[in-house]
Amino acid sequence: MGTSGFSYRDWRGTVYPPGLPAAQWLGYYANLLPTLELNITFYRIPALKTVRNWIGQTPDGFLFSVKMLRGLTHARDGQHLPAFLQAIDPLRQEHRLAAVLAQFPPSFRPDPANQDYLRRLVEEMGDCPLVVEMRHPQWLAEEGLAMLAGLPVSLGYADDARWKSRMAGLDFPARPVGYVRFHGRNPRVRYDYAYSGAELKEWLPRLTRLDRDCARTLVYFNNCYRGQALESIAILANLLTI
Repeated sequence: MGTSGFSYRDWRGTVYPPGLPAAQWLGYYANLLPTLELNITFYRIPALKTVRNWIGQTPDGFLFSVKMLRGLTHARDGQHLPAFLQAIDPLRQEHRLAAVLAQFPPSFRPDPANQDYLRRLVEEMGDCPLVVEMRHPQWLAEEGLAMLAGLPVSLGYADDARWKSRMAGLDFPARPVGYVRFHGRNPRVRYDYAYSGAELKEWLPRLTRLDRDCARTLVYFNNCYRGQALESIAILANLLTI
């Protein structure tokens, strides 16, 4: 388990010691948790020096999940893919890449053109462990799920204010990677939310199945306001050991 992002100003004094320089935050985080979902790769392609620095600041075995560049998921411009893959290649070479998360917008419906784009993207990703997060509801209906099940991708599960209506009853074939994201259930301020034990307990059957069927299950908390994500991780970790 880990968090979605690590570089938050309001973590100073809540997660990180008040005097700890920002350049040392990643190393400190890596002593707390074994994995991290990176947001920066959604907004821009990082320099190779930056990626190697991530590796250097974290211990062997620490895993990164990276968000796919929005130019590939939102603008859907495939010309960005070679540069994106080149940038994250050091993570692959050092066995630090847990998954690539392709987070598609609500406007990405399963029409023929978008299905063709997704097939091409998956093929060009090669053997990268790819997770897709679909926000248009038709992808989560029978036909959309059948199309996704025919591709070598994992389905990303998400918990938010609407999760019960969107994802609670989904049944997707087992894949090498299980992937669950907790955004918080505050409909007004999405990432400012403290999960209760009862709310997280609702996910235990799903997490148990993923852990049984997948080679690796990744869980990331995105309720990052003032470090609430780490409190949620502690609660869920305790529930999983009961």
